[in-house]
Amino acid sequence: MLLVTLGPSSVFGELPMVDGGLRSASAAALEATTVLTVTRSALLEALRGSPELADSLLGSLGSVVRRLTDQAADLVFLALHGRVAKLLLSLAEERGTSEADGRTLDLHLTQSDLANMVGGSRQSVDHVLNSFERLRYLELDGRRIVIRKPELLQRRSGQSD
Repeated sequence: MLLVTLGPSSVFGELPMVDGGLRSASAAALEATTVLTVTRSALLEALRGSPELADSLLGSLGSVVRRLTDQAADLVFLALHGRVAKLLLSLAEERGTSEADGRTLDLHLTQSDLANMVGGSRQSVDHVLNSFERLRYLELDGRRIVIRKPELLQRRSGQSD
């Protein structure tokens, strides 16, 4: 399962730094990437001298726990259509651009990537995306998705007011 996609200046791999355990996930770069590695001992020393850093680390870990809790709840309580709708809305908010005809996503993700993010198969996600297109919630053009009716996707995701 693909848990998260990160962008520039993102932090990952905090858990082993905190508890000294093994990594719980792996990471793969989709493009040329420069990564800074910090040892646990260097982090602990920096934390002793900086309450602000400790607060920032706790905030980051809290965000990770919240995101993973939400993802686990979605897998249990939302059908695949709802999980795909919720993911599309989230990606549109993070990476989408507003245009006259809707919110556009130019994804560098395949349908397999999307499927891994929602815990479904590529074929099932393809079926969901095509059904959303037939309902005119969105328009598909390769990896480009134009969200036409975000309020209907929001309702489908269980996030409506």
